[in-house]
Amino acid sequence: ILAEHNRQTDLNIEGLDFDTHVAYHLDADALGVYLKKRFCKNVIHILDDVSEIKCDEEGITEIISNNHKLTSDLFIDCTGFKSMLLENTLGVEFEEFPYLINDSAVNARIPYINDDQTLITNVTDCRALSSGWLWNIPLWHRRGQGYVYSSKFLNQEQAEKEFRQETNWNGDVNHLKFRHGVHKKAWHKNVLAIGLSYGFIEPLESTGLLTVHENIVKLITTLKKHNNYVNNIDKQMFNKSADKQILALSSFVSIHYALSRRADSDYWKYVTENITYDEKDIDDLSSILSFNTFDHSNKGMTFILAGMRTNPVNKDLLFLTYERQKKLLSTKKDIMLKHIDRRKHLLDDFNLPTPYQYLKTHIYD
Repeated sequence: ILAEHNRQTDLNIEGLDFDTHVAYHLDADALGVYLKKRFCKNVIHILDDVSEIKCDEEGITEIISNNHKLTSDLFIDCTGFKSMLLENTLGVEFEEFPYLINDSAVNARIPYINDDQTLITNVTDCRALSSGWLWNIPLWHRRGQGYVYSSKFLNQEQAEKEFRQETNWNGDVNHLKFRHGVHKKAWHKNVLAIGLSYGFIEPLESTGLLTVHENIVKLITTLKKHNNYVNNIDKQMFNKSADKQILALSSFVSIHYALSRRADSDYWKYVTENITYDEKDIDDLSSILSFNTFDHSNKGMTFILAGMRTNPVNKDLLFLTYERQKKLLSTKKDIMLKHIDRRKHLLDDFNLPTPYQYLKTHIYD
């Protein structure tokens, strides 16, 4: 309801949990600075160039930079797509996800002009284009927009032209290349890769930060189990868990394309007709799409199916779930409206301020 009417609130509303029911648009640069200042007070930050990495049968023994020599029991590889430690030094193999083809993006940070800022929305807008999709993420002082596409179907010049046509932006843009896929192991010997150095799906559904967070939590849990002692089975369990998660997420993202009904470009024809799933993944997807089984992990797929106008074979389970949610939402809506009605001084169309009004009053005034 808040999304439909583009309204914002911090009221304690029945059925709305700000810890689990909402997400936030964040300035990534500002977040990095905040985390550094708030949580990294006991961290030694060395800004230097790596010149040599030494290793033996047990892993990395020493990292030599221009001005330092670093040794450690555990090295966490945060070198992004370079994967300097896990892949380039220890030789752990990287495998692409077979069902994804987007590998490029063109993006820009676009300032608001005139009263554009008053049009800030409380949702992330994602719109399909000829060879991928366009994101729009509104922040207070600017909006971030980007076109994720496949270089199999567009070159940089074509992508930039389409991006500018869709956004009416004539300023500077950035071109990005990324690889989708995952290393066969996240933790090998005394190196653990977290983030892009381990694997990446693509920007859709913003799974990158999720997997970073989850793998950090897994690491902390692993270290706490035996008071910082880690044996081989701990590493195996970590790898199994990390691998299972990122593979499941990659399949989930791929379904956004596979179930599309678009056929108005070579790109959309390819992702809907030319990508073949292997037998195991087809079995897994069949279970979800037909709803032969229904558990918590399938709930997200319900909304993807609805958006793609796809009816599962076993409709009863889906519509049972849908009717239950609809009834629950209706009940919450009545409670919510009564709750808000008691605060008539906040009334404005839907009794609540727009995101712009709310942010201006409570955060940026």
